[in-house]
Amino acid sequence: MKARAYRSGFTVVECLITLAVLSILQALALPSLSFLRDRALQLHTVDQLETAVAAARHFSVNNGTTVTLCGWSGPPGSVALQATDFPRCGEDYAKGVSIWVLETFGWRLYRVWEWEQRTVTNRSGSRLVSEHVVFSERGLAHRNMTWSTCANGANLSLVLNRVGRPSRRMGWGSC
Repeated sequence: MKARAYRSGFTVVECLITLAVLSILQALALPSLSFLRDRALQLHTVDQLETAVAAARHFSVNNGTTVTLCGWSGPPGSVALQATDFPRCGEDYAKGVSIWVLETFGWRLYRVWEWEQRTVTNRSGSRLVSEHVVFSERGLAHRNMTWSTCANGANLSLVLNRVGRPSRRMGWGSC
């Protein structure tokens, strides 16, 4: 009887079938990965906004001074810390948020949070949020405010009341 020669390895057909199955799985997974990426960016934006609101409120209470929270429009990484006559706020919150502190010699930029270009609208989704929030020495906000973000039709909002406390709301606004 003749002994069979043992060959190890894969045939070309087996490799092609494996590549076909992997490409089909990738095509099925890609939309869900895109959804997860958009959702992660949305959560990141709201996290940064919530952190900025809390920081502005805490700074105003701890230091007994007026603090302004507003949109940031400077180029990425361009933080100028010199005093100005008024806070240099951006037109909206699409690129980030900044905190300005009122000191004896004028307004000083305290902190900036930057993110990728995101659309931050009011609760109804009809316009970009461009208003700023001023916290008094006691940490009270001068207005109610809603920052609303959308990702794949899902709304996540940050709502600020006059006491200065932010809260997250799912489905609070319109996309």
